[in-house]
Amino acid sequence: MSGPVEVPLAPGAVGRRLLALGVRPSRRRGQSFIASPRAAAAIARAADLCRSDAVLEIGPGLGGLTAELLRRAGRVVAVESDARLAGWLRVLFAGRESFELVEGDALRVDLEQIFARLGRDGGRVKVVANIPYSISGPLIGRILESAGGVSLIALTVQDDLARRIAASPGGGEYGAFSVFCQYHAEVRKVVTLPPSAFHPRPGVVSAVVLFHPRARPPLAAAEEEAFFALVRLLFSERRKTVGTLLRRALRGTAASGRLAEVFAAAGVDPGSRAERLRIDQFESLRAALAAAGGTIGEGTTCGAG
Repeated sequence: MSGPVEVPLAPGAVGRRLLALGVRPSRRRGQSFIASPRAAAAIARAADLCRSDAVLEIGPGLGGLTAELLRRAGRVVAVESDARLAGWLRVLFAGRESFELVEGDALRVDLEQIFARLGRDGGRVKVVANIPYSISGPLIGRILESAGGVSLIALTVQDDLARRIAASPGGGEYGAFSVFCQYHAEVRKVVTLPPSAFHPRPGVVSAVVLFHPRARPPLAAAEEEAFFALVRLLFSERRKTVGTLLRRALRGTAASGRLAEVFAAAGVDPGSRAERLRIDQFESLRAALAAAGGTIGEGTTCGAG
């Protein structure tokens, strides 16, 4: 690789390095590379790193954030799917014993195995990532469902998604994905980043969201499946009340005649819409339905809508 090997952290330098590597960022995928030292430092600060921490970075790209993570943490494992970028990272961080590269798709690699490996030395395990907008929902879902032993997850996403993730009941931004994320972790939005912090410039503001995963899932696996099936159903038609949606879903079943009893036991108004319900109210409704012999389909994952 010709020329000096240094971390490109300005829009012009990022553009030139991508051109030299033959990498064309995909706008369709929402693919933008960090192009600001201040942005890289802000993301790393949000993750509250120290030398005993071990970090998984997803989508390191040209290594702008990676270099900042290596400066603050004791160990960084980076997962990169693009072979050209992986080749660049091997050269850039050659000889750094604290850096490990895993070449593969973050939606397919064994995250649980990586987390277990990172946690062997007894330090905190964290995830830090600037993720492509097009796969934000599936990737966040996969990380949260694999995050046993992870103490903190700091993800840079579109600001509108960040607001949905951290939304409280009662507004239009609160939805099934809000419930999914907040079921698995305590979440909050902490930093906003302007389009100028990335190359190419996205058409939106970005934000860093912190997830503190819960030590244990609130529900057993079978109950969790029913819980998310109920959440998806009740958010499937936001203008309809939860009573209307449940009556339709349970039509013809024994539980349909016990819905008044179900709502009373759960302490939920059947005239409410899903966006008004807290997570504990969804769970109370699930438990009351189960007691009445009602079931709502299958599946465990809520999409980012």
